[in-house]
Amino acid sequence: MSSPAQGAGELQNHAAAACVALLTADGAADLLGSGFFVAPGKVLTCAHVVAGHRRVTVRSSAGDDRGDVVLAVPREAAEEGPWPLPDLALIDVPATPAVQIDAYLRRVTGHDSQPFRYRPTGYPKPLDQTYMAALDDVVTASPAAGELLKLLSLMASAPTPVRMFGNLPALAGTLPSPGLASLPQLLERGGSERDIVNVIRRHSLARITLDQDEQTIEMHRVPQRVIEGCIPEADLGVYRHLIHLMLRERDLVAARSVSQWQIMLDIWRNLESSQAWDCTRCAGDQTTRSLMLHVIRTLMVWGESEHSVITARAVLATWEPILGSDHTDIREATLELANALRNQGAAKESLELDQALADRIEEVPDTRPEIAIRVGLNLGGDLRRLGRYAEAREVDERTRERAAAEFGENDRLSLMARNNAAVSSLLLAEPRRALEQDQALWRDQRRIRGDGDRATLIALNRIARAHRDLGEYRQAAEMQEQTAQRCRKLFEPDSVIALTATLNLAACLRAVGSYDEGWRNVQNVVEPMRRVLGAEHPEHIMALSELASALRCTGRATEALVPGRRAVDLSVAVNGEDHPSTAICRNNLALVHLALRDGYSAEPLFEAAAAAFGTSLPQDHPHALAVRVNRATGAWLRREYERADRAETETQPLLNRTLGEDHPWSLAGAANHVTTIDALGSPIRRIAANGQWERTKYGYARTLGREHPDAMVCAGRSSRVLIGLDAPSV
Repeated sequence: MSSPAQGAGELQNHAAAACVALLTADGAADLLGSGFFVAPGKVLTCAHVVAGHRRVTVRSSAGDDRGDVVLAVPREAAEEGPWPLPDLALIDVPATPAVQIDAYLRRVTGHDSQPFRYRPTGYPKPLDQTYMAALDDVVTASPAAGELLKLLSLMASAPTPVRMFGNLPALAGTLPSPGLASLPQLLERGGSERDIVNVIRRHSLARITLDQDEQTIEMHRVPQRVIEGCIPEADLGVYRHLIHLMLRERDLVAARSVSQWQIMLDIWRNLESSQAWDCTRCAGDQTTRSLMLHVIRTLMVWGESEHSVITARAVLATWEPILGSDHTDIREATLELANALRNQGAAKESLELDQALADRIEEVPDTRPEIAIRVGLNLGGDLRRLGRYAEAREVDERTRERAAAEFGENDRLSLMARNNAAVSSLLLAEPRRALEQDQALWRDQRRIRGDGDRATLIALNRIARAHRDLGEYRQAAEMQEQTAQRCRKLFEPDSVIALTATLNLAACLRAVGSYDEGWRNVQNVVEPMRRVLGAEHPEHIMALSELASALRCTGRATEALVPGRRAVDLSVAVNGEDHPSTAICRNNLALVHLALRDGYSAEPLFEAAAAAFGTSLPQDHPHALAVRVNRATGAWLRREYERADRAETETQPLLNRTLGEDHPWSLAGAANHVTTIDALGSPIRRIAANGQWERTKYGYARTLGREHPDAMVCAGRSSRVLIGLDAPSV
């Protein structure tokens, strides 16, 4: 990690487009300090920097421009003592209408998860020179009082956190955030430092971590941004979302004209009322069209798929008559609509759109080669959602090769294609291949886009999943726990990536035998996932099935029937009878019945699951084999021992060959077969089974540990091991 001084210097070298030097307006042009563009033609700095100046020279990467100090609070200070709060000034620079953010700065502000650590003591003065080290997000859009910038000023100047708190009552009275206005009362009541930090975390634009022992302060990614100056105060709530989008998207200018902002505000007001909107008046402007497409895409990333679909449909309905069906922006809007539909669970409609677009591009190639590659990415995603994994892998491989040939292995689209190919490998039960693909992808994503990038963390999620599929449960659980913590830290707790990581962690915990902890994690995910994605979204359906498995493992099988049945019903309605996800839900519900010693209710569920896997997966796919192992347990419960014996005799060699003899699922099949042989009562076969039992016990001890619940079931030689299933997030 960079030292404070290195971090400050590195950011200053690369952030010239957003950061400016402030000089006197006369011929001497003496350096006064530094500032930041926070709005079109608006520079925010400290009042003490421009004290006594009505006009200054603003030096940016575009050159020198004159700026007028239009606001300074306070205008002047007493001769002695610190400069009074809020110590902020706003400079109007009419000749600088926009700020271009370069690629490095976008990575730092949008993707770099490593916060810059700095020690408040011993820092050079004046304070404005320390802002670079203090800001994790350099381009910071602040409310009217400059809440974030001032908090950083205080932290940079305070030798200890305690001294910083002493300044907060005066600061709180100047801030627009209602939450921070409660700080004076909290201090008067004698609130602890931790209470105060929690208030700041909830209501400030900054995420703050204090370590009083080391006297260090960390600033994490700023989750919300608001710009002042060109939008009325009443619109700031809507504007907060827009500027968040602006500063995170690549190849997008960080400031636009007021008329374009007004169009965007109209869109957001429309989205909040879920009404159709006429996009005709922005169809003729390329810049605004690009911005509209970014809105559609970002809404989907945020989990606002419904709003993304509404906007995309409105765009297509109003732009296509003006631009024509083969215009690049129409094709891009179609791609975004298909993405949003797939994210809503409407993969069939998404596939129809993408296939029609792919066919049209074959007839009329697009002027931008990336459009054809994005169509390939979409088609692979559609096919995976529909459970057509082998077809998806073929499309993924073709798209990956085409993207690499067109743009190189490490281009953004190539990375996305490599990501899709790794997902298909995992779904087709090739965890070793998926692990190699994802490890290479993770290294490249991390180098190019940073540790905190969403795609980097998704690859890390799948690396943990590949370890789990390989039977390396402890390694998977450790990695998944770290990944889930980072996702919750870098993104909102209810973001899709954080929820998915937590759900994966729950499955890992269950795999290592930490049933109660796994159940708590699933319980914390199901309702937020329903709220964010919708009750009929495939990810929420799988979360319900996971909840049923978690309840079963903690001994609450009767309670597990409700979410288990709900998951099956929803999956049949959304995915279809023969979809692999429906088969997974049926397997998990059948296991609940087995836990209740009801082998009869489980049988039709296993039969339907086996039929679905038979049409969509290879015969030796681990999920198909797991259903056969579990189905044999149902026969064992019904005392159909010969039937169970035949099934296990056929299945065990396939498990050993596909997964390896020491894989937990292979051990489960072997342990269960021992109990079947015991029940058959053949003395000769029981002698052979004794050797198998000893080998299986040793395998469990070596792989999972003797204290693992499955190992203890095997040691008891009187019960059965059940294999729950879950699907990798796609």
